[in-house]
Amino acid sequence: MRMALKEPVILPLCVAALFLLTVFFSIYPCFGKVILYPIYREFKKNSMSYQNARFNVEKSENFRVHYQDSSRECVEMVIDNAEKSLKVLIEDFDYKLDCKIDIIIYPEYREMAKKIGLGTGSTAMGVYYSGIISILEPKKWIRENLDIVRVFTAEGPVLHELTHYVIDYKTCGNVPVWFTEGMALYEEYKVNNVQWAYGKDIESFYSPDELQNDFYSLDEISAYKQSFIIVKYIEDNFGNEAVKKIIGLLKSGSSLEQAFIRIIKMDMKELFIKAFEYYDAGR
Repeated sequence: MRMALKEPVILPLCVAALFLLTVFFSIYPCFGKVILYPIYREFKKNSMSYQNARFNVEKSENFRVHYQDSSRECVEMVIDNAEKSLKVLIEDFDYKLDCKIDIIIYPEYREMAKKIGLGTGSTAMGVYYSGIISILEPKKWIRENLDIVRVFTAEGPVLHELTHYVIDYKTCGNVPVWFTEGMALYEEYKVNNVQWAYGKDIESFYSPDELQNDFYSLDEISAYKQSFIIVKYIEDNFGNEAVKKIIGLLKSGSSLEQAFIRIIKMDMKELFIKAFEYYDAGR
């Protein structure tokens, strides 16, 4: 017969377990993120879905697109671009989709910024946050005299934000901002031949610590472009398989630097130096 533990015994055990978990996660913070972040992400995802319950919904094979009546005419274009982009990312990252992806089309930037809590910086055409992709209605940023489908396909935010989605789920959120931004910019470069801030050279690199811990407080152009340059260096010199292995290690709880050392045999400092030399030689 199994004896029930009495309350005086249970309480100290709970306190001891909580203490051990706190110590473990402080020593291995990446493991803590891998375990706890997916729970938080799904909570926020459900919360955002509830906030937009009044939106219309159009479903495709892999997506649910939420929109208001004023955005109806662009829904098919968004779905077509999303399905094509996802097909590329599934191949690039060996991603297996287990549920439909939510895309919310906002008719006004202010509403999108308010619901997501966007900070300062340039106006975003789209953003990925907690399992949901939000985009600004294309007519708000594409001029009337241009081919809206062509411009949206080449310059729209879906591929970029969908890359964030895939990497977030592949790593259980254990990925620094600069690396996922660099990956998203690289996908745009590879798929659409679009290089962000093309022609705007940078003369020096931020340190690994600056890029890792202060990304949003750095100069936007320099921080994003440096992220792209480092990812491109890895892709050009070690290949996409190395990138997939790095992402796999992040999912298992490794830090990004640990993953770099294991897969490309250099730490963050050496990688930054090599990437800048590679960039400097090619411009």
